Amino acid sequence: MNNNFQKVLQILKEKGYTKEQIDKVKDVLTKAAAAKLEEQMIKSLTTQDMEIIEKLDEKDSLPKIKELYELKTGKKAEDFALEFYTNFANAFIQVLEKDKN
Repeated sequence: MNNNFQKVLQILKEKGYTKEQIDKVKDVLTKAAAAKLEEQMIKSLTTQDMEIIEKLDEKDSLPKIKELYELKTGKKAEDFALEFYTNFANAFIQVLEKDKN
């Protein structure tokens, strides 16, 4: 997670959020990032890709989807997640700064 996301967590702490509440925020964001990544991965697949994946065991299908996603987009899944957190953090900080004015 990047510095801005760490700043968001610090702001929440300063505003009186408990560790459990902050952990819940992180959990919700992690699930949202995973869902968005899964959506992007599936969107990147062709019918031909899906035919290949359907022939694989369940344990082998996710690594294959990830591999195909990275080949087609040039992005690693981890980079997508980092970008998601960065975008969230930047938007959160912008809203806070707007509210100050």
